[in-house]
Amino acid sequence: MTDYKKKYYDYLKSSKWKNLRNLILGKRGRVCERCSKDLSNEKADLHHKTYENVFNEKEEDLEILCRPCHEKEHKPEKAIRFIKSNFDKYFIEKQENYSKGIETRRKKRDKKLLERRVKRQKEYNKKKKKSKPRPNLAVFDFGKYAGLSVSKVLRMEGGIEYCKRIRDNPDIDWSSDKRKLILRYLLKL
Repeated sequence: MTDYKKKYYDYLKSSKWKNLRNLILGKRGRVCERCSKDLSNEKADLHHKTYENVFNEKEEDLEILCRPCHEKEHKPEKAIRFIKSNFDKYFIEKQENYSKGIETRRKKRDKKLLERRVKRQKEYNKKKKKSKPRPNLAVFDFGKYAGLSVSKVLRMEGGIEYCKRIRDNPDIDWSSDKRKLILRYLLKL
């Protein structure tokens, strides 16, 4: 850590900063100045508009922000977390395409995951010397995403033939994004 950063972090822990922070929060109220969100029950962040006067700030140099707005200010590319709720809101409701980089990364990750599960299942079947191997975990995933019950998947034999049957089943609606991801993988079989 550089000397400046260390000095800055020490300053943020000092009583001078805490007094200034409390003074500004008291004067302006605990409301985000970007989105007008009430922060009376949440932590309010004080953001430096400029870092020229960091150790001797004026009130105009600081603004009160909620955590998401402060995050957007410092890390705009990470502001949208890819948790399910935000992911659905951002990509599916707005019907925007995945960015090329995210799509490629997800494809690689999902393919590796499926390959690892299939390999693990094959090793398990070999170790247990199963005459009729049970369907591998990847097949359960395909069934789940295709909207089939686990019991129906259990009644079917596993392997690539099962995946091809799911892919070619005319009764399955492949319009949802999760199912499109699975379909893309199935089309490679």
